[in-house]
Amino acid sequence: HRAEEMLADSLRNTYTGFQLFSRISAVASETGYHTKAMEYSQKSLSIARMINSPACVATSLNEIAFLEEKAGNQGSIKHYEQAAFIRKKIGDFRALASVYVNITRWYFNSLHDGPATLYLDSLETLMEGRDWPVINPIFIGTKLPFTKGKLTTKMHLKAKGNILN
Repeated sequence: HRAEEMLADSLRNTYTGFQLFSRISAVASETGYHTKAMEYSQKSLSIARMINSPACVATSLNEIAFLEEKAGNQGSIKHYEQAAFIRKKIGDFRALASVYVNITRWYFNSLHDGPATLYLDSLETLMEGRDWPVINPIFIGTKLPFTKGKLTTKMHLKAKGNILN
């Protein structure tokens, strides 16, 4: 515990500290330590705000939302939407697409098909003409991985516009 405190003190207010705490959070989450993961995500968010990095703040908000979603917290959408707002504002459309994937999944899993299709349509518009391998597989094949079998292809998902406008 003392080593952790010394490390935290030496990295406080640095981009390296943000990266370290963000990664520790991800590892803790992947290994089932939800409380520790949230603790480190909160630390990374605090550092992101201290170093005044909107991109890092958005990353932390997205991580926190994901942890909250895994825990069944319906309020996680608020953090996803804050992350999306920041990503859109700073013009980081690749990262915005990733947040939109999370928001779409959240709405589908919460049985809110209207907003889910709106975000999915926006995601499709955002990705048009781009080759983003981490995102593109969502649209390949016959099923979207997070729709619980409700939808089979993107062609069934045309909403009346999108949220990018």
